[in-house]
Amino acid sequence: MIFIHIPKTAGWTIARHLRDDERLMDNGFGFTHDITMRDIPENYKDIVLSVVRCPFDRVWSMYNFYGFTRKAFLDVYTFEDFVSNIGEWSTNKDHEYHLIEYKPCYYWIEPNTFEETEYGWVNKNLHLLRYENLQESYDIFRKSVGLEPFKLLKRNVNAKKKKKTPKYTDKMIEDINSVFSSDIKNFGYNYESFLQRGIS
Repeated sequence: MIFIHIPKTAGWTIARHLRDDERLMDNGFGFTHDITMRDIPENYKDIVLSVVRCPFDRVWSMYNFYGFTRKAFLDVYTFEDFVSNIGEWSTNKDHEYHLIEYKPCYYWIEPNTFEETEYGWVNKNLHLLRYENLQESYDIFRKSVGLEPFKLLKRNVNAKKKKKTPKYTDKMIEDINSVFSSDIKNFGYNYESFLQRGIS
């Protein structure tokens, strides 16, 4: 099995579980953000697993995590500033705050199209879990491939993250819809469903 670690989608939780708890994961995959579906040989037949997350929730997580750790900017940029800049920061390699981690989830798994399933989405041997109900999604996926349910242990939790996501302005919603259009198109995420789920 190969796990593609998309940033801020509970990847550390899944990767550590697959490697340490069950020893199901191939070496070299799951602990770097540099490996995408495009790096996996076309003739690879075993399971490829990943997790996708609503961009309106994921961006808030990015702001709290990377703004505090990797390239500290929480004292310089507000969340609204971050959203307005994330398009450039994800693409302009010369920018001071550039990180590949700011790209849409779809960047790591393109150019695939997906069929929606009970646990998430699937394309041949590539399976995508829903972050929004991760434990349930993971258990249903495991059952579909003949594995018993397994209680995930949350890892890499940001204790400093503010619990409540700020309200998005119309301009922020427009920016997210633009930068993360591939996630919205392929996985059906939108701001209205984000609010309805009450994610914080």
